[in-house]
Amino acid sequence: MRFLVVLFVGFTMVGACGNETDQKLSVSDLWVPPEDVSIGNKDTGNPDKDIDSTEWEVPDFVIPFVYKGMVPNDNLDKSDLYIVDSKGRNPMAPQVHKPLALTTFSIDPDACQLVLARKPDGTPLTKAPCSCNLGCVVDQTLTWILVTVEKPGQTGFAFQIGKFNADLEVAMVKGTYFKNIVDTAFAGDFLYFSQVKYCDDPGCQFIVYRYDLTYIDQPDSLFLIPPDDDPDYQDGQHITDGHFVASADGSTLAFNSPTIRSFRIYVWRNGVLEELDYECPGGFQDDHCTGTGSNFSDLDPLALSGDGKKLAYFAKLKDKLQLRMYDTDFGNHDKLVLMGTPGKDYASDSCAQISMSDWKFNDVDQPQFTNDGHNLLFIASSNCDPKTKPFTDVLAMPTSKMKFGVFEQSTFTNLTRNQRTDGVLNTAIDHFHLSPDEQAIAFLATPVYGADMETRLSERSANVKQSSEVFVASVLAGKHKKQLTYNPKFKAIWLTAVPPIQ
Repeated sequence: MRFLVVLFVGFTMVGACGNETDQKLSVSDLWVPPEDVSIGNKDTGNPDKDIDSTEWEVPDFVIPFVYKGMVPNDNLDKSDLYIVDSKGRNPMAPQVHKPLALTTFSIDPDACQLVLARKPDGTPLTKAPCSCNLGCVVDQTLTWILVTVEKPGQTGFAFQIGKFNADLEVAMVKGTYFKNIVDTAFAGDFLYFSQVKYCDDPGCQFIVYRYDLTYIDQPDSLFLIPPDDDPDYQDGQHITDGHFVASADGSTLAFNSPTIRSFRIYVWRNGVLEELDYECPGGFQDDHCTGTGSNFSDLDPLALSGDGKKLAYFAKLKDKLQLRMYDTDFGNHDKLVLMGTPGKDYASDSCAQISMSDWKFNDVDQPQFTNDGHNLLFIASSNCDPKTKPFTDVLAMPTSKMKFGVFEQSTFTNLTRNQRTDGVLNTAIDHFHLSPDEQAIAFLATPVYGADMETRLSERSANVKQSSEVFVASVLAGKHKKQLTYNPKFKAIWLTAVPPIQ
């Protein structure tokens, strides 16, 4: 999982998924005829058909998520961490069909202090008891929690680490207050985080640390973003903000170090940081990269396979959206154009192609590999009409398809199959995660139903376009989709998926 917005804070959370068994189906086993996988069929059958009208035995797992207040002059400063099981129940009391606000009982309010404001000299002005009001995220085993303890400034945010016991009560770990943090990732037995080291006029340099969760001690420094010998860093051209991704086993990290006209992909593996790729689309003049600008960012979609051996990068070039798949051991990579606008500007011409072929899309977010690395899932979207909701779906593509070099409708499976309308059944997706057994996805999207999960929301409801709730869907090509939560005053802004609570 890539960059996750939790209130004011940016986190990266990467964790191990459950292992497949021989009896389980993988996404690659579920291909259906091309005519049944359109990303944009306007004719989706009966427009009044409920999204969860087909029976489906949802696999058991738990979904931690964050609700943030969204009502002005009421609760914009409120947030909390919740858990709900994959059937919409309180995991601690399955007879209750609603999520549990986890930190209302689990975090000792005296365990840490939230700094809400500081004086000009830097000393705290306003404090509050420890809570998830400024943001929290958890790992893939629901063992560890990061609590944001201070509103971020120009040099990042501050957090503390806590640990859950069997009753989901949190004990804060002493000596784990870290500040000036930009990005974090739980991976394997480690917590990785990037911290601002130095800033000047061109930008900042960041240092990446590894904190061993099995041996509580001081974190180890690993490498710099960008590294000191990065040519763009030396020339003051970098626009890196310190973001990175991690493999689920914790063996590998990767990041993009871009300029306004180029990108460099780095990978840290087996304790060594290496440049994996460099691209200057505008060409060179006097040994310097030229160009009039680009959309490159260190938040461009990146994903590592669970063992760190594959890296996927989605790059927006002048006339194309391209997927690059790297072998991190050998450095070679394959390229696949997802959409091309030959001879034309991609940003301005891509919507014309979508209007002619509504299965196409012009943007990608939050790529994630299946546990075996054989499939890549991602959110595909387009937002060509600002008067309507964006069109989004979660797609799954076998990595073997990279070898053919052609991206078409039959290349992927559509797991969510949203309608291409501005109505309630177009559930605009902004986050997703595979279930531990990889038989389902959990995702956040605009709601369809009210609190009873039966009454369709009015098309005039503000929640239909502005809110976000927790859903689950089968990996069976979008045949099943179910909304789990509804709260008219709060918006779900982050989730993950963890094994059932024993």
